[in-house]
Amino acid sequence: MERQTRQLLGTLADDLTDDLILELSRGEMLETELQQRMSSSRQTIGRRLAELELWGIVVGEERQTPGRGRPTRAWRLTSAEITGFLGRADELLLRLLEERARRHREAIRPPADADRVRRLRP
Repeated sequence: MERQTRQLLGTLADDLTDDLILELSRGEMLETELQQRMSSSRQTIGRRLAELELWGIVVGEERQTPGRGRPTRAWRLTSAEITGFLGRADELLLRLLEERARRHREAIRPPADADRVRRLRP
């Protein structure tokens, strides 16, 4: 499995990603609103949103806040179908890991005639 694939699956299987996708499935939200609803730090949420944006799962747009202050970003899912994947990333990752473990067990399993070969040698 390629490194990027493992990275994406790890991101999708994370609880924070599940929480963000769930919140954004309700509609567009400001980053400050997401930060208020989550137990993770502001920096962690911002990094995860940026990562999800790179993968094309969410999109963020600059928004000017009312009054003075820094602009914030409004986030939304790129597709409604993404919510159908919510919670299934863990299952997919588990199946991939099980398949990898099965292949590994087969690769290290001694051949069926291993005992016979040993008996023939002095």
